[in-house]
Amino acid sequence: MPYSCKHCNKCFSRSSVCKEHERIHTEVKPYKCRHCEKCFSWSSDYRIHEQTHTGEKLYTCKHCKKCFSDLAHCKRHERTHTGVKPYTCKHCKKCFSRSSSCKQHEEKHPVNSSLKHNQHGRYLREPSATQGNKKSSTEENLSQVKSHTCWICQGEFSSESCLLKHYDDHMR
Repeated sequence: MPYSCKHCNKCFSRSSVCKEHERIHTEVKPYKCRHCEKCFSWSSDYRIHEQTHTGEKLYTCKHCKKCFSDLAHCKRHERTHTGVKPYTCKHCKKCFSRSSSCKQHEEKHPVNSSLKHNQHGRYLREPSATQGNKKSSTEENLSQVKSHTCWICQGEFSSESCLLKHYDDHMR
């Protein structure tokens, strides 16, 4: 490999590929949009951007013929037809069609939780829920004592089943 990057010594077989790679280090942006003055390091990014000005949409959904200027957006849209959910929560194995939805869901899982999920993704036990069942003497006559507290938002619920249903809402 005769061509090496001046910045990281990575080697390439062609000079043009090496120069293209060096833009990562130099942030040179030789591709300038003739409509809005925006600049790009890569010709592919420039071509995609140009489509925002021309209205050109090169990618078509195989199912409904809706058109998109970006391949990734087209693929994401196609999943609404197929039901494919390629992103899986690493905590509870719930699946999502969008990576952003999966990441948002994963953030709702506690870091060190003793909670477990059943096969439907519902929580089986909230650690303080059993302790919260004990009513004080002033609460004994109240039929709707809110003794179950959500550990995510501190909402209070009158029964464990309401609390479990509430957790399902957090996990969506």
